[in-house]
Amino acid sequence: MQSVAREAVVEDAVGNLRRRVAYLEIFYDLTNLLNRTSDLQVIFEKTIESLQRAVDAPRASILLFDAEGCMRFQASTGL
Repeated sequence: MQSVAREAVVEDAVGNLRRRVAYLEIFYDLTNLLNRTSDLQVIFEKTIESLQRAVDAPRASILLFDAEGCMRFQASTGL
């Protein structure tokens, strides 16, 4: 019985580590891109893609305030 419980704990720990590695890979790729480009549309698209992968979201968007203080869509997917 103890070995079954121990295996379950190890499997859970391995799953947590795999998720953390996946998050690190996602955000490494994003920061690498941010250091290589100044094209806002590329940055917006990659940011949305990264967030969707990280939180398994089917839809995402980026809204920013314009000069008049009104929020405007800058990029979106799945909406």
